[in-house]
Amino acid sequence: EFILQTAVSPPSHIVVPGLHFERNKIREIFAEKLGYTGTENPTEMTHFVRGYVRERFLKADVGVNGCNFAVAESGTCTIVSNEG
Repeated sequence: EFILQTAVSPPSHIVVPGLHFERNKIREIFAEKLGYTGTENPTEMTHFVRGYVRERFLKADVGVNGCNFAVAESGTCTIVSNEG
């Protein structure tokens, strides 16, 4: 999902949405959009993204990991615990 959002690309598969991206393309996306300078090694790219995202999580005032419905006009967000 992060790769797709960074690339501004629609998903290509319901279970593996970034299936259409090869390692070299992912590296290019990260280099262009995020300033990544490493190799196309998946482990190295994963470590980079973890650090990139973690930095933003720590600076956030609030986080929402799900919402059953939201109203943009009022900023209302309703969360229903229906996961068991």
